[in-house]
Amino acid sequence: MAFRPLTAAEAKSGRFYQQTVRYYRNNAQGKPSYVDTSMGLLALHIIQKTLSRPYFVYATFGQADNLLTAGGKPVEDENGRELLLFPPGPLPFDQNVTSQNATATTPQVLSPKNAGSTPGARVYVQNESTSLPQGSISLNRRKHRIPGAVIAVNAAAHQAIQAYNAQNKIPSSPWLFYKLVNVQYLPYDKPAGITYTGAPGGPDPATYYQANEVVELDYNLQVFSGRFSGPLFPLITDYMTNYRSPPLPPGAPFKNVIYQGKAANMGGCMGCHGNAQAGGNDFSFLIAGSGSNLQPELAGTTGVSANARLFASPGHP
Repeated sequence: MAFRPLTAAEAKSGRFYQQTVRYYRNNAQGKPSYVDTSMGLLALHIIQKTLSRPYFVYATFGQADNLLTAGGKPVEDENGRELLLFPPGPLPFDQNVTSQNATATTPQVLSPKNAGSTPGARVYVQNESTSLPQGSISLNRRKHRIPGAVIAVNAAAHQAIQAYNAQNKIPSSPWLFYKLVNVQYLPYDKPAGITYTGAPGGPDPATYYQANEVVELDYNLQVFSGRFSGPLFPLITDYMTNYRSPPLPPGAPFKNVIYQGKAANMGGCMGCHGNAQAGGNDFSFLIAGSGSNLQPELAGTTGVSANARLFASPGHP
């Protein structure tokens, strides 16, 4: 889940599911202290393992006002259909972020090295790793637009909510302003070092690279596949070399989702959690150790966040 404080107008709009959220910061004595305050829900991931999908089904949802122009106009409608606010072929990011995909022997190369966006009402990212572009990078639209089939599902779901509201004399519901972004239910193998643009029998690029506009805002996460760098890298390598049966042969291409003898270099949410599976932790980063730190991550402090630690080194095969 992702929450943020709302303006007074947003809190009264009825467009946000609101809940009391607890976060931590240092008190006057320099010790961690919690704060409880009301915030609005921006994004939600739901994953579920089934007998036929032991690698989990991954669904992600976003709030209708997450994507705005710098002037505050909506980029998509409530169902996820992109509105005609941009010239043809607009850049997803206001800085033309590009990447040379990594391979087993070459690192990822990102450009530009510096960025200086004025976000306005847009969501934006500021990278913490020095290997990534520095400065503010604002999101104009999704890197991969929501597929038409998902837009149709959102329209049907919102119609059902409206009918329920009318039947029960409910004036409105915040869930009318949330949309399904995408669903991943089957791993698909992509060769390392290339950008997936679609293939016969494979998912569309938006599904392969499934990403939420808030939780996976930065460029790396909008086009993620392959393997993490940083501290998880040696853990994954150690498990696949010494404990996986059969062990990964030296120089073999990395695969992040393995089931019944089949392996895939998957992207998006499934590929991300696949790194935990490749390290012997059943798609769970909590099992992998990210939940073992008993000290809370403090809000409003400088330092290296958990996300920056995972992506500290350049390159994802």
